[in-house]
Amino acid sequence: MANPGWFQIQTKYTPFDEPYASQTELYPTVTSQVLASVENSLKTLATPGDEPAYLDALVMHSPFPDAEDTLEAWTALITLVPSKVRLLGISNVTLPTLRMLSVAPVPPAIVQNRIRRSERAFDIDVRRWCAGQTPVVRYQGFWTLTGNRSEWPHAGFVGRVAEGAGVERPVAWYALLMAAQVVILNGTTDAAHMRGDLDGLKKVETWREGKGKQEWDISFAEFTQMIGI
Repeated sequence: MANPGWFQIQTKYTPFDEPYASQTELYPTVTSQVLASVENSLKTLATPGDEPAYLDALVMHSPFPDAEDTLEAWTALITLVPSKVRLLGISNVTLPTLRMLSVAPVPPAIVQNRIRRSERAFDIDVRRWCAGQTPVVRYQGFWTLTGNRSEWPHAGFVGRVAEGAGVERPVAWYALLMAAQVVILNGTTDAAHMRGDLDGLKKVETWREGKGKQEWDISFAEFTQMIGI
């Protein structure tokens, strides 16, 4: 199932990143800390044969406690686009900070947040903001399973998709989220598990486009009523 949010190499810059934040003589400003951290990532993640090294996407792990520091870090990251970093994003972010960054010369292209009921009703305000931008901001969701254990194991619409497509409930939940324009961040490091999820998503796609279309449409409508769209 093709998804425009997949990248080859994506990494993060974390505010107060060690050792740069503690070595104030060498890195006295937020800007110098950001640039040193990214240069290290470029060296670590460089693909053999790529000259010069670059990152497909770089995500700020979270805003700084101080908005001025967040803006300084973002301004530093912008200087790396597009030569060393293709796309910029931010994680663990609320709508006011997104609006602040959206007027920058290079606004966020990616938002990476937890998506669950207890956090702003499945982060509906941020997801709607992302969908309303031009171009659309890619919304990447994490804790999609762990943060929703009261939802996907019990929801009838998840069970119907799983049974109809012949997949496990987690895969059915992934398919519903992806249809709602959520890019899934799957934390497994097990290659067989990854392949199983991908194969399961293909089974859901085949089923929903064939004999399961009516059941899928009903289930997806119930799902979007719950999480908003």
